[in-house]
Amino acid sequence: MKYKILIFNSILLLSLELTTILAQNNLLVNEHFGMQSSFLLNNIRKLTFTSGNISFSLLKGDMRVFALNNISNLRFNTMANNVIPRQSLDANNSKLYPNPVTEKLQIKYELTKPENVLLEIVNLQGKLIYQNNSISKVGINITTISVDKLPGGLYIFNIIKGNDIESIKFFKN
Repeated sequence: MKYKILIFNSILLLSLELTTILAQNNLLVNEHFGMQSSFLLNNIRKLTFTSGNISFSLLKGDMRVFALNNISNLRFNTMANNVIPRQSLDANNSKLYPNPVTEKLQIKYELTKPENVLLEIVNLQGKLIYQNNSISKVGINITTISVDKLPGGLYIFNIIKGNDIESIKFFKN
């Protein structure tokens, strides 16, 4: 069960931009200080999250390790022309603040139509910490969540609408 949760969270982290993974051919790792690394999907043997790191085991036997707190985003790059963009969850307008947070976390996201939206907080071990399911309105939605009881550390905030998932990492002081 622990591995299923880890796999599920890995998929959540990696499916930020597109509705299908079939058209993808590269995984891009963008770091806060401007560096970008690209991995061909068919060259990745295993992807693991351990002790605040993400590790890429490659088919050639090489291994690349990145500290999660240095990564600004993970995304797929595609050469396909027929990829369907996300329509009802506007990833460019979603914000999570303040980050880092001490007591109250605010999430702002925009919808083009009323939708059932699931909001989740997951720790790096894959444990679901918070979950709220609600019907969100057209336009800008803002939700405030009390996180003062959470232990300090890195967390993943998921905004899930149908098949669309947006994951934003945040740090709790």
